[in-house]
Amino acid sequence: MQLVKMLFISIFITLKTLIFIQTHLEYLKIVAKSSKMEFLSDDILYDASAKLPSGIYQGNYFDLGNFDECYNYVNTSEESPVFGKYCLGQMNTEMIHTDVSGKIENISLHSGFCLNSYCSLDDFSKIFYLHNFTEDKCHSKQTQSSILRENVFTIVIIGIVTAVVLSSTLFDMVLSYKGIETRKPIMVIFSALENTKKMFATSNSSDQILCINGIKTISIFWIIFFHEHLVWKEGPLSNRYDLPNFDEVVKNAYIFQALLAVDTFLTVAGMLTTLSMLKKKNINIFTCIIHRYLRLTPVLAIAVLMHSSILRYFGNGPCWNIVESNLIEPCRNNWWMTLLYVQNYLQPTSCCVPQSWYLAVDMHGFIVATIIIALLKKSMRKMVFVTAFITLTGIAVTYFICYGLRSTGKSNTSNIIYDSRRMYYTPTHTRFPPYMIGMLCGLFMKSIQSSRVGKCRLTQVQSFAVWSAAISFLAISTFMSLALSDETTALIALYDAVHRSIWSLGICSIILMCFTHNGGIINKFLSLKIFQVLSKLTYCIYIFHFMIIHLKVASLKTVVHFSIFDLLIDTWGSTVIMIGVAFLASLTFELPIFTLENYVSGCIEDKIIPVFCRKCGRTWKLGIFSRPKTTN
Repeated sequence: MQLVKMLFISIFITLKTLIFIQTHLEYLKIVAKSSKMEFLSDDILYDASAKLPSGIYQGNYFDLGNFDECYNYVNTSEESPVFGKYCLGQMNTEMIHTDVSGKIENISLHSGFCLNSYCSLDDFSKIFYLHNFTEDKCHSKQTQSSILRENVFTIVIIGIVTAVVLSSTLFDMVLSYKGIETRKPIMVIFSALENTKKMFATSNSSDQILCINGIKTISIFWIIFFHEHLVWKEGPLSNRYDLPNFDEVVKNAYIFQALLAVDTFLTVAGMLTTLSMLKKKNINIFTCIIHRYLRLTPVLAIAVLMHSSILRYFGNGPCWNIVESNLIEPCRNNWWMTLLYVQNYLQPTSCCVPQSWYLAVDMHGFIVATIIIALLKKSMRKMVFVTAFITLTGIAVTYFICYGLRSTGKSNTSNIIYDSRRMYYTPTHTRFPPYMIGMLCGLFMKSIQSSRVGKCRLTQVQSFAVWSAAISFLAISTFMSLALSDETTALIALYDAVHRSIWSLGICSIILMCFTHNGGIINKFLSLKIFQVLSKLTYCIYIFHFMIIHLKVASLKTVVHFSIFDLLIDTWGSTVIMIGVAFLASLTFELPIFTLENYVSGCIEDKIIPVFCRKCGRTWKLGIFSRPKTTN
């Protein structure tokens, strides 16, 4: 019976294919005649248009034609120049495809066609009548975007900062050549020479947790690899039907679990925030939040400016609309949400700088951690209790959210991805557990330092047990989801709620082993000097990497074949470019502004505020106002 069914389906698909091919051939004949007679002043335009793509049943939905040939076409024989106009159309066919899950879907073909620039969207639809066209997928030199005011503003800002950097660098070079030490440090804050020295400075101090540098660097490379694969799925692939099989193979699970790398950064952020706050004698919550905002925002603001203005001039291509829809339009509409760090709640599915939702979570976690430590600093037990309570509450809330999403998803799959991102993936309350676990790790490390047993050595059995637990935590978080695909909704929701926390426990275990000098060769590897340099670039890499990947994929002019080898090659190539871009961004914006902020705040606290306070009859000490004591 099964054999007969398969035979029937094969015959049906074959007939549909033959009918489609015959129809398309007749269609091309009509197009060729009508195009050459009425709309095409040159055979180049017809040559640049798509024909019938091959490999449709392998997932090749695209025949892009020749974008450059069409876009660069100019006919100067008329009174005014006539340019080529390229439009990517979509044709819904009656051919069907059955994916690995048994779901049947109709095949839609995407074909690029070329007419002259006088042709409207209606003209394309009349001639290529089987296709649907939209204006965002049409490109012509005649309709190139003009320079807008925001573009000029962005260029002016970048130009001013570049001029300041060049001037400061030249001044620093002159002083270095003459052997003079400047009396005004503010003059060399923007010096590329000085900031490059800071960038490449390394340390072997045992007081620093150097293994964090390797963890951060590996995590950002993991994120790049995943986003490379994610964005490539939106590109013109010739073997799209190979992707479901690729995604379900166990050995490829490490790619899709790269989402856990974000939880690594949250865990490390929670731990470092706790350790740095506990070193302070007095904590001014407002001042700490302002410092954090000024630390994160300058580079992010430049990225927002670029996304909303000059990014549209960075390339073109048949698939350029993915840059418009994913990067440009969200920033033109929702830029203020990103700069206020509320995008993960207000517009999680279309936020400006899409990956910046993490920065909102990080900012919210920092605010909560600062408040907890400032209010409960004198009682370590209370801090542990409150932090553990928030962790468990976050896990419980996440479980109920995931259970509801899984239950709804069984009957309605159309909005499950949207709802999952809005309710589970980006909200701060579902992301709190890793950050809070990082705080608990920081509190535990502080207690170790206070008890002066930081160099305690574990026996080989104890070390093996801890490392086994750490590796088990990481493995369970990464691969357990593959074994739960057929389990009950409650069990899958439980995994969704706890696997991030389990991952964080694994990361904390590794850090603690390195911190207590039980890391061995792993600690030596994670503490390599190259990681110390690259870890300083992780923030800028995170801000700009998604844009670079989109620009690369959206600029493709031909159909490409997907394979893991090609993905690796593209990822490493992109990573080199990202490191270069991040280095420039760090030299011109991140390091100088961070140093300038510290310099200005130091001047305000040491010089301006004390003078003001003396006139008001108050004193200023470590960010705290107080009245001077009076004697009777």
